[in-house]
Amino acid sequence: MKIDITRGKFKYLFPISNTFIKILAIVLIISNTPILSAKDVKDLQEIEQARKTITGTVYDDMGETLPGAEVRIVGRGGGVLTDLDGTFTLLDVTAADKFTVSYVGFETQTVEVGSKTNFEIHMGVIVNDLSEVTLVAFSKQKKASVVASIDAIDPKELKVPSSNLTTAFAGRMAGVISYQRSGEPGKDNAEFFVRGVTTFGYAQSPLILLDGFEVTANDLARVEPDNIEQFAVLKDATAAALYGAKGANGVIMVTTKKGVEGAPKVSFRHESRFSMPTEIPETVDGVTYMNLYNEAQFNDNPTISPYYTAQKIANTVAGLNSYAYPNVDWYDEMFKDFTYNQHYNLNVSGGGKVVRYYVSASYDKDTGILKENKSQSFNNNISIDRFNLLSNVSVNLTKTTVLDMNMTSVFETNNNPATDATTIFNNVMNTNPVEFPKYFAPDADNLYTKHILFGNVGNVDMTNPYAEMVKGYRDGYSSNITSQFSFTQQLDMLTKGLTARAKFSINNQNSYQSTRTYTPFYYAISSYDELNDEYKLLALNENSGTESLGDPSKSTSQSNKFYMEAGFDYNRDFGKHNVSALAIYTQEETKSAAGTTIQESLPQRNQGLRLRAGYSYDDKYMVEGALSIYGSEKFDESNRWGYFPSGAVGYMISNESFWEPLKPVFDKFKLKYSYGMVGSDQIAGNADRFFFLSDISISGGGYRWGKDFNSQYGSYTISRYANPEITWEEAYKQNAGVEFTLFKMADVQLEYFTEKRKQIYQARAHIPATMGLTANIYGNVGEVKSSGLDGSIDLNHQFNNDLWLTGRFNFTYAKNEIVENEEPQYRYSYLSKKGYSTGQAWGYVAERLFIDEGDVANSPTQQLGNTPQAGDIKYRDINGDGVINDNDKIAIGYSQTPELNYGFGLSGGY
Repeated sequence: MKIDITRGKFKYLFPISNTFIKILAIVLIISNTPILSAKDVKDLQEIEQARKTITGTVYDDMGETLPGAEVRIVGRGGGVLTDLDGTFTLLDVTAADKFTVSYVGFETQTVEVGSKTNFEIHMGVIVNDLSEVTLVAFSKQKKASVVASIDAIDPKELKVPSSNLTTAFAGRMAGVISYQRSGEPGKDNAEFFVRGVTTFGYAQSPLILLDGFEVTANDLARVEPDNIEQFAVLKDATAAALYGAKGANGVIMVTTKKGVEGAPKVSFRHESRFSMPTEIPETVDGVTYMNLYNEAQFNDNPTISPYYTAQKIANTVAGLNSYAYPNVDWYDEMFKDFTYNQHYNLNVSGGGKVVRYYVSASYDKDTGILKENKSQSFNNNISIDRFNLLSNVSVNLTKTTVLDMNMTSVFETNNNPATDATTIFNNVMNTNPVEFPKYFAPDADNLYTKHILFGNVGNVDMTNPYAEMVKGYRDGYSSNITSQFSFTQQLDMLTKGLTARAKFSINNQNSYQSTRTYTPFYYAISSYDELNDEYKLLALNENSGTESLGDPSKSTSQSNKFYMEAGFDYNRDFGKHNVSALAIYTQEETKSAAGTTIQESLPQRNQGLRLRAGYSYDDKYMVEGALSIYGSEKFDESNRWGYFPSGAVGYMISNESFWEPLKPVFDKFKLKYSYGMVGSDQIAGNADRFFFLSDISISGGGYRWGKDFNSQYGSYTISRYANPEITWEEAYKQNAGVEFTLFKMADVQLEYFTEKRKQIYQARAHIPATMGLTANIYGNVGEVKSSGLDGSIDLNHQFNNDLWLTGRFNFTYAKNEIVENEEPQYRYSYLSKKGYSTGQAWGYVAERLFIDEGDVANSPTQQLGNTPQAGDIKYRDINGDGVINDNDKIAIGYSQTPELNYGFGLSGGY
């Protein structure tokens, strides 16, 4: 309590006690100075008696006491901190007071004093709850209000025993069809398509965005799963329309984690992985191979002697000298059963109200299963070391301004055999097991020979798989650095819910590869003394082999990419009405050191304006529209700008009052529909850009003239004709879906979709030679339609405090059909590709084998290469014209385009 004597009234200026009040009152009475009346003194004593001391204990979200929390009376300066036991004491507190308790990383609590004198305060952690929002184009949105087709996955499900993120997609996301063709480290990217393949054009893969920045599938493969905050796939036109001429094949969006208020949180994860082939084709042993070969030879011509003698077969069976009678299991000689790989990740996050951070470092060590030749000075196996660094920092410059700084760096060093692993494996599968060993032990003449004595026959007539594997190595390094800066400014001072934003991104990639090889020396046995078990070797290429590695063959690549966006977000509630809008301008430029032509060397540029508006009423009725205005430098100015609109509606029928009786079964039930157009300007490679320009060069030849014919003019060669009418592919997408929650434990999504892809870039067929053209003519003439179903079921149920169950099932079925294809009016209708899938296989029908030469002579002529002989395949003459050629190809087997993808998983705990 405090007193202001000058006015004869009291107010809070400095603390006083009851004793001081009594003494002051006596002094004032004696001095006969009426500064305080009797009533004032009484009121003063009552207020002082109402003041009290309060105590309390502060607990964190786990029930542990929280030392260092700040406790402050609302409206006063100063405050106290809780002690090591989490307790605090406040003096001079009245029942009308309020106090706050705050601690970094926890929600600030405000408590009314009232009549209590002791308090227990439980602090709740500041939660970055992403479960109720999902990624949409250039923004995030509440799941309940989303009417577009978007599928998100918990990043935890992407933590698979692989250093390649793309291998985690298969069977985990509705709408994504994924498969992996190779397990070779560094070349093990899975191929993935959003709702299947919808074009036979140049690009079929989706647009990939990492923190809003376009990246390649290789970049996505190297994203550290521990760093992912959200992962979503945009599937329909409304979801992807804002990406204009880049969204026709769907969009995959990934955002990395950001710092959250709180004390530093440190996480470390290590994985030890054993990698091995899932299945290897079985091959016969050498003895079986020789018997089968002789049998096949006899079937072709019974009059000739067997290629493999009985003695060679018998000696091989007896296991005599393995160099003279080889029986090589090439796969076992060259490949290990498994390899050991390692993964480490360390990340730290935290911060305060002004600065928040998330930093991460990971290391991957991947090796191949090739066996190494220890006698050589280099490693011929696959070995990859990869370092992945991430730093995300958010700074509150003011209460309404946030600066985000993001830096991602991937550094990789690699070592590989000079011959790629796919070729090595094919060599293994195609090589005879009994013609020669992988190498010979030295004979008497080669005891001091320094080089390896690789086996072969004739004039090095066959491929020695082992020699190809160990004849050299390829090593290199690469770096990929992306820096992003973004600003967000709340503009509530202008109108509530308005936000301005800007982002700048720069990416720089560099790589270097060097290959060094030597030419192996090959040998064969010229003579063999079975009695003494000694052989003499014959050098097959002693003049062309080399003993040391040659000079390196080098290759480098560099690229630089700049991206910027700026615009406004608006989201505001007016009672039951919610209005949202977005306007974003984007600009992008990519430069590459690769290529020598003007099309390859000039920068690639595009810019666009993205607009979206949405409205919902009472969380029941939703409507959304989007428009992307997109410009690409690839096309003529008459076709440079494209307009890509879309619209969607949704109805949350479960929010209607009449739905109440169904709530126990269907807690949520939403219907949605969308239709729109998206484009793709990825219709050809960089070497075929600027379709509105011709490509003309002067070459030799031409003609001579003059008295002595010494005057010569070169001829003009036209490699491409200008075509200002070329433009992007157009994708008209339609989506109808239903979302509902079943018994409050299973979230179900089912969607039916269609797409019509038009203006697919193709070479015009059968241009008459009389036109005198020297290059193909192209046009936007192809058309494909596709349709399908996808869906998911997410199970999440807590039976009690000790028992829980989660699970996910998803499926995707998509089928396409060629509607228009650039082809002539075929004489035989079965040659047309219209009506078939884009991945349909075409080929000849094999009837049987030719019996003898007479059968060959009396059968239709096969114009398929070499003249057939007895024992060769006899193909069917489909059109009956007496000739087997391209006119006899028909659709065979199934489509090679993947159509179905599904997956499921359950997990629980007790």
